[in-house]
Amino acid sequence: MSEAETVRATDRMHTSARILLVVLWVILFLAGLAGDRPVATAIHRAGIDAIFFDAKHHTRWFTSVLKFPGTFWFTLCIVGGLLGLKKLRPRQAVFILLAGVMSGINWLIKWSVGRMRPFKFPGSDQLYPFRFQPFCNGLWGLFHQKDLSFPSGHSCTAFSLAMAIALVKPKWAWIFLILACMVGAERVWESAHYLSDVVAGAGVGAGGTLVVYWLMGRLENPALRGTSEPASELNAL
Repeated sequence: MSEAETVRATDRMHTSARILLVVLWVILFLAGLAGDRPVATAIHRAGIDAIFFDAKHHTRWFTSVLKFPGTFWFTLCIVGGLLGLKKLRPRQAVFILLAGVMSGINWLIKWSVGRMRPFKFPGSDQLYPFRFQPFCNGLWGLFHQKDLSFPSGHSCTAFSLAMAIALVKPKWAWIFLILACMVGAERVWESAHYLSDVVAGAGVGAGGTLVVYWLMGRLENPALRGTSEPASELNAL
């Protein structure tokens, strides 16, 4: 098999993998939508969200630790640490940081969708998972968001980092995937988000990272891995 045929075969394999990931995400998202109300209700009735959120239980530090991997500060710490240990090339570091910045698109989506956090719907303490207020409070609301939940910003950032690490340092991917799942679980346990918010955040974060990866591959061929790989290899999962 010639080199060109090998590249085409690899591209087809990677395309199939991407399609499989999208199908899996859709299934999880639909399952999340179905579980939004019952899961949020069960957590609230059991008082789990109060334990995570109420400072009287002395657990606020614990929740802060659990969701820290879902912040851009954590991404900065990881990139800085790996650069200091010479485990990342500069271009790889730039890629991971740009992926983290791309995850910030969740801010615009939240405002556009207008879904409120569990038990935070204006004027009521009831659960309304499928009532939406798109473009809530107009342009002012875009820059003064409060209690908007779809998608989960922490999950978006955490899964963006996990996908970025999977692309440049595949052997470490499982560690960051576990951390991202931990962040998502904490957001649900705290009643800060519905299940589907977390799944949507994961999709937006991972998808945004793939977009950045593809763009950098096009602009800097060869780029991220510091090798002479062709663009098709660089852009593939």
